[in-house]
Amino acid sequence: LFLGIWVLVEIFTPVAKAGTLKNIGQRLKFFFVDKIGWGHSQRGRKWLVVLVTLLGMVAGILTHPYFPDNLKFYHEQVIKIAFLNIDYTSLNVGSEWFPFPPLSLLSSASLLFIVLAVSLVFVAWTPRRLSKVTVYLGIMTVVLLLLTLKTRRFVEYLVPITIMFTSLLWRDLLGELRWRDIWRRYLSDTWLHKTMTIVVIVAGLFIIGRSIWFTKQASDEGRPLTQYREAALWMKYNLPDNALVINNNWSDWPQLFYYNTTQNYLIGLDMRFMLNKYPYAIDTYLALNKAEERPEINPYIFFRQRLNGDYLFISKQRGHLREKISDSVYFQIVYEDDDAAIYRIQ
Repeated sequence: LFLGIWVLVEIFTPVAKAGTLKNIGQRLKFFFVDKIGWGHSQRGRKWLVVLVTLLGMVAGILTHPYFPDNLKFYHEQVIKIAFLNIDYTSLNVGSEWFPFPPLSLLSSASLLFIVLAVSLVFVAWTPRRLSKVTVYLGIMTVVLLLLTLKTRRFVEYLVPITIMFTSLLWRDLLGELRWRDIWRRYLSDTWLHKTMTIVVIVAGLFIIGRSIWFTKQASDEGRPLTQYREAALWMKYNLPDNALVINNNWSDWPQLFYYNTTQNYLIGLDMRFMLNKYPYAIDTYLALNKAEERPEINPYIFFRQRLNGDYLFISKQRGHLREKISDSVYFQIVYEDDDAAIYRIQ
């Protein structure tokens, strides 16, 4: 996507400046011959890195040990989940897939957006021409902003790209003028210098303190990293290799897999992968893990005959499934601690 935006900016920026579409063919020829590196110029050879990188990516995809099944994974992860974001409300997916409320986004990166807004005002006021790389990063910022409002996980790309875009705006605005020249001309006064120093120090301490507070709060409210260590190690040394362990929540998988890679787990990524592989089973799986009563569902038939499960791993933080199988003779408890219980499916 971003490579395509770069190509369009390279081709159409001179067209927009000239106000005509007649030279698109010449621009295409110049781009592929000189910029990409098919020509003999030293400048063009530098851009050959982009083409070689793309060829390397294609080679990696084609030589992948799971090819062509890896293409299905890319389609599921990139298209259906990342961009279309299907079924994020009906399934138990991570919070990063939910929309980012605009006001929350502004407050989370308030300083960045204030600086960006001021920069754009100066750009609109000053008749300076922006460079192509600035235009490119500006388009990327807009695209990532829209994607972030739709799915909050894109914020990790939005923030650094916006910082680079804002920096380049000021580079284009200042032209040959450097920051040290501005300092000497406008900020070298003793009183103003002291005021600016105090403002920078206070703002820096506030931002650092706020980040530390939020990090500590997230750490205190989160789960311990070793929460399922004992249960995972028990499974590693007591269960058959490659046995299918049905975990009752996808988010438990990283901790289990970290300590034990010997068995197979039903689900280790968000629920939409299960929806893709077991579309007939997703509703039943979710119902068994909720408080709702569904007398028509037989847990043994579902877990053993439909999913071919060998063991159940049940987190005590989500104990609804345990209540539904506690009286069944088909589920034998083989391990239990303060965090989890493991059942063997007869």
